[in-house]
Formats: sequence, structure tokens, C-alpha cells
Amino acid sequence: MDIFLAFILVTIILNIMEGMSGTWRTFRFLNRPVLPGAQQYGPEGLDGSFGPADTWPPVSILKPVKGLDPEAASNFESFYTQDYPGRLEMVVASEDREDPALEVIRAVARAHPEIPTRFVRSAPGTGRNGKVANLLAALEEARYEHLLLSDADTRVAPDFLCKIMAPLSSPEVGASFAIPYISRAAVLPAALFALFVNVTATVAIISGGPVPFAGSHNILAGAAVATTRNNLQRAGGLENIEGFIAEDLKLGELIAGAGLALRPVSAPVESPLTSASWSEVWDVFTRWFTALMKMRPWLYALMPLRFAHVHAAVYGILARGQGLSLPLAFLPLAALLLMRVAWAFWVGRYLFRDRATARWSVFMPLADLLVVILWLRPFLTTRVRWRGRQLVVGKGGSIREP
Repeated sequence: MDIFLAFILVTIILNIMEGMSGTWRTFRFLNRPVLPGAQQYGPEGLDGSFGPADTWPPVSILKPVKGLDPEAASNFESFYTQDYPGRLEMVVASEDREDPALEVIRAVARAHPEIPTRFVRSAPGTGRNGKVANLLAALEEARYEHLLLSDADTRVAPDFLCKIMAPLSSPEVGASFAIPYISRAAVLPAALFALFVNVTATVAIISGGPVPFAGSHNILAGAAVATTRNNLQRAGGLENIEGFIAEDLKLGELIAGAGLALRPVSAPVESPLTSASWSEVWDVFTRWFTALMKMRPWLYALMPLRFAHVHAAVYGILARGQGLSLPLAFLPLAALLLMRVAWAFWVGRYLFRDRATARWSVFMPLADLLVVILWLRPFLTTRVRWRGRQLVVGKGGSIREP
């Protein structure tokens, strides 16, 4: 029993050390002035990786939309106001001609006639990933070789496009992607989602670790991905990911399988989530965890090694049974919970500079507990709901109608 208690205590310490190290590495990455494998970026007097300003490639921004997200107008506006030296076009795809997001985008587009905007309709279908169906329709209408696949609920800084396109100047890079974070949570469900994404998932994408949440080297965060038509063709095309629940994980697999590198860039992409219901947050969480279990089963089995709060609670119970006093038995758990709160505050205040994350940091232990419940859920059912659609997730992350 003493050996087992010592083992649990060691895992707690290692989790804390790895988490702190990962957060610090993420902070350094997001604040680095130079992109990995690239020169200094920027159109204003700085040399970009593609060379002088007039040699930066034109870019087609593909926007799949379904429904109206919080602060939609400001999100779309941020892509029309990029300090990018090359030509741009926006291609918006939706399954529904009456989608409320379309009128918002049209209003923003009218204010920026310098960037051509086209609207296309995707063909609805059963057993398809709706986002990929929209991307396929947009890709058919896009004019340029270089592409940015960007979610409708994202907001970016003016230098974002320069940062995310720069790595593509290297022929070995198949895609570059931005680090996502959730901002401006105003209600508890949104806050718990933000705490998980900002403190746990995003840090793991950058830092990895002994049991990295994101998996292996072929991780691709799908909120904003830059690539080219040629690279997509080498990976088998978007058609090959249309039948999967997590299109970004599958696209990362295919691009890496084609011998191309995936590069995160030091340009975080913001998703404002001022409001969200419990059911909406639960739907997103369960979709993500079910996708991870089906597409990275070996990793999913190892995830409990990162449940340090569970380890600390087990340690306290066993140590108490061994005669250790109550304060000493549960001291590791108390210290860990306080550290997680402080950690979440630091991530919100200094890493992403989002006051809402810092303000809700006291709920970090609740977010950690929710992760444990979510980890168990796919063992009971693999049925998920995605923007009103019921889907069943099968082997390898394939999807079908129930």
C-alpha cells in the first residue's frame, strides 16, 4: 500500500510539473516574434517569408457558416481588415439560403468592396460532415491556390493572415494552423467550456507531454487552417474527410501521411462565446470526446493519467485509511485545486489576456471534474448532436445518421 501511495503522489507531482512547463512553453510560443522556420513577417517594412510585399500569394478565405454565432459581425469584420499585402477573396458557403449569418456577412462585405465576396450553397446530405460539405462547395468557387479554411465563429488580429500564411513558403509544410481560445464567457456553461479549451486543450496542443491531449505529431486545430490546393490534393482531397466527425484530426492525419509537415503559428484565433446554454456546451464537449475516443483510442485510454485531481482524491482516501491525519491526507488535493485555480487565472490574464477566463478561474476544479464525466460518456453511447443533427460516431470517427 505504501508503494501504491507513493506512485500516486509521484503522478500528481509529475502532472503539476508537466502542466506548468507546458503553460510556460505555450506562453513563450505565442509571444515569439519569429515564426518557426520562417523570417520575420509583416507587410510594413518587414521581410515576409514569401519575400517583398508584391510576391505574397493571393488567398481565398473559405467560410463555412451555419447559424448566427455571438458577435458575428465583428468576427467577420476582422477577416476583411487584414494587413495582408496580397490579394484576398472571401467565399461563404451555407446549406441554407435563409441562414441568419448570411445577411450579417453581406452587410460586412458591402462595407469592404475591395475584397470580392461570393456566396455559394452546399448540397445537403445524410451522413456528411456539414462543415466539410460547405468547404467543398466554397473550394469549387475559390479562384486562388492558397487557402484559409476558417470557422465562422472566429476573430483574428490584423496581422493574422501574414502569420498563418508565412510557413507555406516552405515546400515541406502542408498546412499551418492557429491556436484557438475561447473569450468573453459571460455565463457558467460558456465559462466551463472556455476553461477547458484555454487551460487544458490549447496548452496540450502546443506543449504535448507524456500523454498529450492532442495526440501525436499530426494534430491540426481546425478553427483556422492555411494550406494550398496542391497540398489538399496530395492528401487525398477534402472529399476524404467528409464522412468523419472530426475533420481537423482526419485532415491532419492525411497531410502528415502525405509526408508534409503541420505547423502551429504564434497567432491565436479568438472565439467569443458571450452566451451558451448547458445543452449547447454539452453537445460540443460530447462530440469532441467521442471523436477522440474513436480516432485516437490508445490516447483516450491513457487520458486518466492526466486526471491529477482524481489521483489526489484517491491518495487522500487511502492515506486516511492508513491512519494519516485528515489535513495531511488531503493536502495534495487542496494544493492541486488551489494551483489549478491560480493556473487558470494566469492563463486568462497573461497568456490570452481574456479577463473573463481570469474572472471564472475559481471554477477550474469544476471544469476538471466535468472532463472526467465526459471521458466516461462515450463508453455509454456514441450518439452525438451537431448543430441540430443527430449522428452516430463509428470506428475511426466515421459518422452516419441514426
